[in-house]
Amino acid sequence: MAGLGTRSMAAGILLNPQYGLLYFNGVITTMALPEDGPPENPVCPHDSCVRLWEKKQTTPCLSSCPDCLSGKIKQGKIHWMEYRQDCCYPRAQTTAMDAFRKLLLEAVNEPDPEQRKAILFGSHFTRAVRSMAYSSELSAQCFNCLKRCPVVMKRVRRLK
Repeated sequence: MAGLGTRSMAAGILLNPQYGLLYFNGVITTMALPEDGPPENPVCPHDSCVRLWEKKQTTPCLSSCPDCLSGKIKQGKIHWMEYRQDCCYPRAQTTAMDAFRKLLLEAVNEPDPEQRKAILFGSHFTRAVRSMAYSSELSAQCFNCLKRCPVVMKRVRRLK
């Protein structure tokens, strides 16, 4: 009701049209604040996601995490969505900090410069570093769904 954004299909996270991902659930205050109301147009699903849904019955977030997310778009709006955190949590824990530490130690201890380079520029190390950028060691989300979200990617491109 604060007008900050709308819930997304990507793990139900709040998306703002200007700032992208807003990762919080609520604000507690005793201050009397008038409601802005929800945005006139929902942020999620993005127009490109609606078009993809009409063609393939999926969206970028749903296809990136079919174990964690499911949902349906009807008439250009989220009809229903489900986020299964119990499926996402193990992925978050194996792709972020722990994997990064293990691979970094392996690279540092590797005597062969070519092998060291292969470890550091390999897809597994890259995936671990990318996951850390979106989450932390204590996170219960892997954020793979948000890495392909057009609303979040628009904001990331603005920051570059």
